[in-house]
Amino acid sequence: MPVKGGHINGWLVNTNSYPAKELNLIYHISVQGIPQEEYLAGRQPGKERFKQEINLSEEQDEIIFHRVFEHLSACPNEQVIVYVQNINRIEKLKNGFIQRYRHTFGEEAVEFQHYMVITSQLTAKAREKAIRATDQVRCVFMTSSASRGISFKKATKILAVLQTFSIERELMEQIQLYYRMRGDTEWDTTKVKGIEFFVVDSYIHNEDDEEWHKSRAVIHLLSFLTLVRACLMSRVFGRSMIGTRSFSVVPLGGRGISPVKYGLIQDVVDSIKLIAKELAGKERFDLLRELKHEFDNTFGRMKIMTNAQIFQPGYTAKNIYPQFLQRARQNLSHLIEFQPFQTFLFANGMLIFRVPDAIREHVTFLDDLRKKLTHIIELLKFERENQGRFPNTYVEHSHDEKRYVAIPVLAFTMFEALRDYEPQEGEETFLDVLHSLTRMFTDVSSVTPISGRYENIPFITFKSDALEESFESLFQQNHLLTSTETNILNLLLLEKI
Repeated sequence: MPVKGGHINGWLVNTNSYPAKELNLIYHISVQGIPQEEYLAGRQPGKERFKQEINLSEEQDEIIFHRVFEHLSACPNEQVIVYVQNINRIEKLKNGFIQRYRHTFGEEAVEFQHYMVITSQLTAKAREKAIRATDQVRCVFMTSSASRGISFKKATKILAVLQTFSIERELMEQIQLYYRMRGDTEWDTTKVKGIEFFVVDSYIHNEDDEEWHKSRAVIHLLSFLTLVRACLMSRVFGRSMIGTRSFSVVPLGGRGISPVKYGLIQDVVDSIKLIAKELAGKERFDLLRELKHEFDNTFGRMKIMTNAQIFQPGYTAKNIYPQFLQRARQNLSHLIEFQPFQTFLFANGMLIFRVPDAIREHVTFLDDLRKKLTHIIELLKFERENQGRFPNTYVEHSHDEKRYVAIPVLAFTMFEALRDYEPQEGEETFLDVLHSLTRMFTDVSSVTPISGRYENIPFITFKSDALEESFESLFQQNHLLTSTETNILNLLLLEKI
């Protein structure tokens, strides 16, 4: 919050003393190199790299188990919190905990007494049990969103698995996590507590540049962990020392400052994801499977129009490349005058257009899924009552200053090939690739289209609260520091010069 008065300008930073006599921080970093030949050998290189990082995560899970049971054995009256954002990984950790508890203590682990899981998959009744057990349970596996508002009085250690994408939002979640270990006045002033961070990354390399890529990956992780620590110190003391300078690092988190908007299309997208999670945990559930199939078929064929905010008059996706070739064969002046697009940003081989006026588009369900389905039914009921009949088409208008369209720049050179392209079953789609590329440099939400079946040119529309701001502060090849991300260690080296 800015503070202005008289001749002094400043910022007011909200801080909270940490509830511990002493706080110890430990970092666990795992980095793995993947030879480029091996990376390109598979049909889906992106997924192959993801599998490699999963292997690293499983190795770190062994360290997590060791640290958990070491603490439980040494401190029988204290609690341990394991923070992971991936629900499937939490399920594996829970099952591993149950087996190891039996082996270590010679008895069966009892839910809500020896362990419990707090995720969005909890039913209302299970959540009530979890809240009642906060003072007695020994080990807690949890995500951030599901555990908001819950503290553990006897917790003295947090094992936090960090995500290195959507960094600002991740840091926002982390700040909330650190203060879960509180509630007992005596313990909050006399106990030594600790937070251990776990982070993984991988890099692709050739035979002659492995060391360079390895150093770059390690520097990236160290920069990220420096931000994590700076956020914690800023929350406790109002500032943090990075090198020889003092900074106040306060993450805002895109979702925390965005107005809440509801729309049928985004609710369907969220519902499809929740149904997929539900089906992953059930051997047979034909009703949900049929519902997902209907969603895919109906909303997978949606059309998105942008109200002339992509191309200049006279240009279309089909004629851009032929006109480019024609001008290139003439002379340089004709090529310089070639401006087929409206104003755009460029990142990761994609043209990104801001489109504020875009036209859009007996079993217990998960709480989130039930809410989404209920909201969809209410919206459809409103449409039927408003028009006097159930409509054959649904048009959703979006007027959002923070909405964008991303298109691969090379897509216009392969118009005919892309028009005939049909992805194979289980193959990574253009939608998956574009989503991943976009998430590498900004926060991404409300992504459409729903399916990866395109008529010709692949694209995505998305909402981002900080895209243009990030371009203003991003270090790129035309800046003094040749780096594709804000590199804190390079900044520190510059400070020494």
